[in-house]
Amino acid sequence: MNASAGVVGSGLVSGYATIGDLLADDWTSAFSGQHAASLKVIAQWWNAVVAKDVDLLTATMAEDVVIELPFDESGRSDTFRRIEGKAQCVAFMARASGLLI
Repeated sequence: MNASAGVVGSGLVSGYATIGDLLADDWTSAFSGQHAASLKVIAQWWNAVVAKDVDLLTATMAEDVVIELPFDESGRSDTFRRIEGKAQCVAFMARASGLLI
C-alpha cells in the first residue's frame, strides 16, 4: 500500500496521480469480505474502461444493474435519468463516454 494513501487532497488520495494508479496499487488487501469484493469490481470496471473492453465492462455488471443520473440528456437537473439492466447500461456507457464502442 502506498505510504501516503489515506490523505485526501484535490479529490484524489494523495500520492496517486489517477484513479487508475490508486486501483492498481495493492491497497485493497486492507479490506476484507464485501468491501474487498466491491473494490475488486471497481478496479475491473476501471480497467475495462481504460482498455475499451466491452466484454470486461459487461462482466463487471449484474443483470439488474441500475445507473441513476441527477440530470437528463439535456443537462437539466429538474429531472433525472434512470437506466436499468445490463445491456442498457453498457450501451449507455459506451455512447456517453465514446470510449468503448
